[in-house]
Amino acid sequence: YSQKPQNNLSGLWWAGGEDSGWGWSVSLVEREDTTDMVVVLYYYDGQGNPRWLIGQQSGFVAGEPITLDMDMVKGYSRNSTPTDLEFIPAGTMSLTLNQASNNLNQGGMMSIDVTYPGPEGGSWVRDDVQVALFSTPRN
Repeated sequence: YSQKPQNNLSGLWWAGGEDSGWGWSVSLVEREDTTDMVVVLYYYDGQGNPRWLIGQQSGFVAGEPITLDMDMVKGYSRNSTPTDLEFIPAGTMSLTLNQASNNLNQGGMMSIDVTYPGPEGGSWVRDDVQVALFSTPRN
C-alpha cells in the first residue's frame, strides 16, 4: 500500500463493450526513482481457450507510452513437485494510460501483438485501441 503512486492507475482495464471478453490488470509500484508497471493480459488462444500473459517494465509515467515484453509462464500443477518457472516470450504490449477514467475517450490507448506459444497457438493483435478503467483504481 505504501508503494502505490499518487496518481494510481492500478486496476482492471478493457477496450469497452464493442471489444469485450478480454482485458488486463495493471499494478503500479512506486520505487525510489521510478514507477514499475506489472500487467497480466487475459486473452484467448487459437482454439478460443482463455489464457494469460505477464509483463513488467520500469519507467511508467501517466500519459506517456510504455512497452512491455509479455511472457507465458510455464509452471507446475498443484499436485506436482515444485519446479522453477519457465518464462516463454510471447510478444509485446504498448500502453499509454492517461487517467483513471471509465470513459474510452479519456483513459488511454493500447496496442498488443502476442501469440500463444504451444500447440493451441494463435495470435492476439489489437492496434491503437482506446481503453478505459473497468474497475475503480486499486488502493
